Amino acid sequence: MKLVRNSISLVLAMILAVSVWFSTSSVTLADSNELIVYNYLKDTLGLNTAAACGVLGNIKVESGFSPTAYNSYENAWGLCQWEGSRLTNLKNKYSSSWKTINSQLAFLKWELEGGDCYGKTTYNKLKAALNTDDGASEAAYNFAKYFERCAASTYSSRQNYAKNTFWPKYSKYVPITFTSDSKYTSFKGCKAYPCAASKFRCYESDLSTSPGYIYTDDYCTISDFYTNGYCKVECPWSDGSTKTVYTEIANFIKSPSTSIGSFTAKIYMNLYSTASCSTQIYRVYPDDKCYTIGTSGSATQIFMPMNGTYVLGWVSTSDIGASPSATETLSAGLTALSTSNYAKCYTLTASQYNVYTSSALSTRGYEGTA
Repeated sequence: MKLVRNSISLVLAMILAVSVWFSTSSVTLADSNELIVYNYLKDTLGLNTAAACGVLGNIKVESGFSPTAYNSYENAWGLCQWEGSRLTNLKNKYSSSWKTINSQLAFLKWELEGGDCYGKTTYNKLKAALNTDDGASEAAYNFAKYFERCAASTYSSRQNYAKNTFWPKYSKYVPITFTSDSKYTSFKGCKAYPCAASKFRCYESDLSTSPGYIYTDDYCTISDFYTNGYCKVECPWSDGSTKTVYTEIANFIKSPSTSIGSFTAKIYMNLYSTASCSTQIYRVYPDDKCYTIGTSGSATQIFMPMNGTYVLGWVSTSDIGASPSATETLSAGLTALSTSNYAKCYTLTASQYNVYTSSALSTRGYEGTA
């Protein structure tokens, strides 16, 4: 960020920058963050493709798109290698999240809009950039000179990345259009475990950049389903956070082309995470209206209602449509109660309790007292 004062410090700074990049990032992470930055520059800052490529060329040199990149020689941090009072401002504005890419992009916007003394000058020059390869080079030059205020000897590498790497890539980039599939409208926001047999890749919104994998034991939220066969998923991530990614619907729904059916449960049914019906996750209650979405072996995949949304899981096909047994038919004298401890709770007379034994009741989830 700061103007490097002599050739020795320049060499040291470059060595440190390279070491930071290789110690904190991977190619996959860099590609993912690169697209996040590009989309932010286009969608939020309103820059044309050339101007966005000019900024990308600078960030590539500064940090390799790692928000945790650190240059100990100048005590510079983040995507743009903020230091001094600008780093202090970043930390003050985003005290608990200043090392994240989202906070740093928001801070970049704040500086361009006047938070930094040369911010508006930089922003105006970026917005005036011609949308050509030479425009990308000029935008890189202006961002380096007015925003980064770095050594002039590094201008050419930034311009080279902007013109010869990012412009050829993003001038042909067409964002993928996602159209919600009306078939699944009622099930947006459902909870689900994957039905895939093993871990599978997830993607950024370009459906080609992969930040990593979703694992079979990841409990996810499916935010939306799309007509292109993909869904948007909020999944647990390795750093303890939740990440929004995209993956094929078939990784969660075994037979996505199957028409959706429905049934009203008559008995208690165990809901399982997989078609093997080996790991129970919830229970379907009598009178729950559920929706079927295909079968596998002796199991049926369903959407089960829960707390205003749905849970995607598996039940034994033979339980669908089954009627309760004699010990489960609670006849005259049963009074339904509402308690904080039981979703279904009944009070029995002494004679009824003798008929509906506690073991028979507990098998189906009832609590009985004489």
